[in-house]
Amino acid sequence: MQAWVPKGKGIFTKAAFKISVRDLCITCPAGETESIVFGAVTEFDPEVCDQCQLGAKCTAAVAGSGRTVNIAPDERLQERLRKHIATPRGRARLRERASASSTSSLT
Repeated sequence: MQAWVPKGKGIFTKAAFKISVRDLCITCPAGETESIVFGAVTEFDPEVCDQCQLGAKCTAAVAGSGRTVNIAPDERLQERLRKHIATPRGRARLRERASASSTSSLT
């Protein structure tokens, strides 16, 4: 299995956005906030995106289209996992699992 690679080169990835699963909202790097729905695509206000100074780093969309971010159905789980692997203990456990997976496929 290969890692997911973002389509737009040089633009902000989803990681640059602050997602609050508790408050059901997402905040862009420029500070604009939109509500989220799990398993749906969130689009930021096109008029705001068109005027944003970070626009070139945020989206390759044409004028009149706001930046979109896919919110996974299991976004809560993904957030917990991202926080876990950001810790030394979490990275160590991930290495253990990756090592066990690669050796088990060799037998």
